[in-house]
Parts: sequence; structure tokens; C-alpha cells
Amino acid sequence: MSHDHSPMPVHAHVMVAGWLMSAVFAFFYHLFPAARETRLAQVHFWLTAVSGVTLVVSLFFLLGGNEALEPVTGISSLGFLAAMILFAWIALPVVRRA
Repeated sequence: MSHDHSPMPVHAHVMVAGWLMSAVFAFFYHLFPAARETRLAQVHFWLTAVSGVTLVVSLFFLLGGNEALEPVTGISSLGFLAAMILFAWIALPVVRRA
């Protein structure tokens, strides 16, 4: 209604990082229940959850003009990337065996 579309990148990050990736993870761990029982799966969950929420919230405020949050946004983005790499580390051997 305000025609202010500046937070649109936050919406995109919520949709992809939050909903889409969470659905992919849930589907994988549902198909391969043994993979979700590992300690690495728990680390993956918490790393994804904490970095994803921090990324989206800090990005919202960063795009709103609070430039002091840029390091927080960058670090949480790297944390989310680390979570994606950890998921690949967990998933690839399981899928190869299937």
C-alpha cells in the first residue's frame, strides 16, 4: 500500500533460505531417517536455524538503513553457507548408498 518495495530482498531470502531449504532438508531427513539421527544432523539443524534467522532479521534492518548490521549479515550469510556445505557432506554419502 505504501509502494515501498525496499524490503523485497528480505522476502526473497525468507522464501528461499527459510521455507524452500527447510522443506528440502525435511524431505531428505524424512526419506533417510538414519541420517537425521547423527550428531552432524543436529549441528546442521542449529546452524541453519540460527544463521538463517539472524540473516533475515539483520538483512531487514540493513536494508532499512542500519549499516552497522552489515558485519552481522555477512557472518550469518557465511554461517548459512556453511550449513549448506554441511548438508551436502551429510547427504551425498547417504544418497550414493541408496
